[in-house]
Amino acid sequence: MGNILVNGKNIGITNERLEDQPGEKTALEFNDYLVTEPFEINDKTDLEFIFGIQTENNTKPTLAGNKKIDVSVIMIDAETGRQIQELKSIKLKQVDSREMLIKKYSVKVADKQTRKVKLALAIDENLEAEMNLVTKVDYLAEGLPKGKTEEITIESLSVVKDYGLAQNYPNPFNPSTMIKYQLPVSGHVTLKVYDVLGKEVATLINRKQDVGYYEVEFDGSGLASGMYIYKIDVQSADPSNHKNFSKVKKMLMIK
Repeated sequence: MGNILVNGKNIGITNERLEDQPGEKTALEFNDYLVTEPFEINDKTDLEFIFGIQTENNTKPTLAGNKKIDVSVIMIDAETGRQIQELKSIKLKQVDSREMLIKKYSVKVADKQTRKVKLALAIDENLEAEMNLVTKVDYLAEGLPKGKTEEITIESLSVVKDYGLAQNYPNPFNPSTMIKYQLPVSGHVTLKVYDVLGKEVATLINRKQDVGYYEVEFDGSGLASGMYIYKIDVQSADPSNHKNFSKVKKMLMIK
């Protein structure tokens, strides 16, 4: 994550220890370190950043068995630290990271309210080992990544109060579609896709997630046209305030 611009002004990382203490860091320490300075955002704000995964010398990562690394850019409230929305997530699991190019993202806000926020890098991994903390790169000097800028929309800057699973869009679709959902409490989330016979065809999410708004893509390139069902299940981390949640919706793929 880098080259974070708010209305053309560069937003830096708050913790100077990023450069003072290079070396091996755990996933939790990564989350503590990679947080931006606070900034205000509303529907008039132009926010841009670049994000991606790149191994040293573009070597192929060695992730055996069920090992994985999930890296996300999230927006958090500057005062409370509560997550507002996951902006982008990369899942690294037995794949060549050279396919995951560093890209430029543009964030548009539909909410007219003004809120002071921060961006943070959240890492979820099961490597049971420490990872190398790569020093900050000056992307401005090297130029922005080539390719089309991907746009991200934030519908609301408010902290989520209720569970929700939206209808996929577009629908019907060919071959991919986006599914949005929201969590008022942290918990273990599974989001799966089934065919009309009840056979599981895809697992889109299967991990712990914090409060916030989320969006995930379903790609049905290898599947036949027809009706599909997607289901979310949330095991609440705070059942006294928010019970577990489950919901099902249908979607139609036409090739």
